This record gives sequence, C-alpha cells and structure tokens, in this order.
Amino acid sequence: MIFRLGTYKIFIDTKRTKVFYQKTVSSDQHCDCDSCLNFRLAINSISQNIKKFFASLGIDMYGFCECYVSGIHKNEKILYGGFYHACGHFLEHKNIPAKKCKKTILCLTSDFKIYFHEELALLEANFPLPAVQLEFLAAVPWILKKHNPYL
Repeated sequence: MIFRLGTYKIFIDTKRTKVFYQKTVSSDQHCDCDSCLNFRLAINSISQNIKKFFASLGIDMYGFCECYVSGIHKNEKILYGGFYHACGHFLEHKNIPAKKCKKTILCLTSDFKIYFHEELALLEANFPLPAVQLEFLAAVPWILKKHNPYL
C-alpha cells in the first residue's frame, strides 16, 4: 500500500505487518500500569473509522509498542502519545519548516491524530525490516474502574 501524507510518500507492507502482529503481539505482553491499562480499554470506545484505518495498515491496535500520558485534554479526556510500528519505508520525504509540519499530520478525528516517523524507538527485536513508526496523539476517556490520577 502506498500512503501519501503531506510531503511524505510511504510504502506500507500491510501483509507483513499484519502477520507480525498476529504471531507476536498479545495483550498480556504489555505494561500493566493504570495508564496503559486504560488506553487498551479506551481502544474499545474509539471510532470504528480509526480502528479500520489501523487494520488497513495491518496494525493491531491492542499490540501497541508504547503509549504514555501527556496530560489532560478538554472534557477531562486523557491525552496520550505513543507509537506503533509497521513494515515499510519512506519513498519520498521532503524536509519542511516546522511551521508547516501540520501538513504531515493526519487527523483521523478531532481527538486522534497520527504521523509517520523514520526513526524507530523501542522496535521489537523480531520486527521485520524495513520499518516505519506511526506516532499518535489521542484524547480518550478514563475508563479504568480506578481513581484517575491525572485529574
């Protein structure tokens, strides 16, 4: 699949990505801190269009590599940052001034934005190369049946 986003043109090998997530990643391999547990629960409440988008890239949203709380968003939603990996590589990538970088961010919804990155952080040891990093910024509700420490 060829994916265009602003000045980026990226090849995503959806089949290899999907096979990796199916064979390797299971929810019991993740961090069990409250923030991570809440994010996994919140995936159930996000838009079907977001889930379909990730699935179209071969990414299992429950198989996230990293997520973290960045703060509180409007309406007391929790603002998460994080990333997933996908098999693929950049075909075109033009450096653009920081003030114009919004063109490389895809707003899946007003509460869920993504962008791609060439540098790979915390890549799983057996993840097929080449790979790209899909970073996200998401505002999701606190669902965990525990006190929300971020309010």
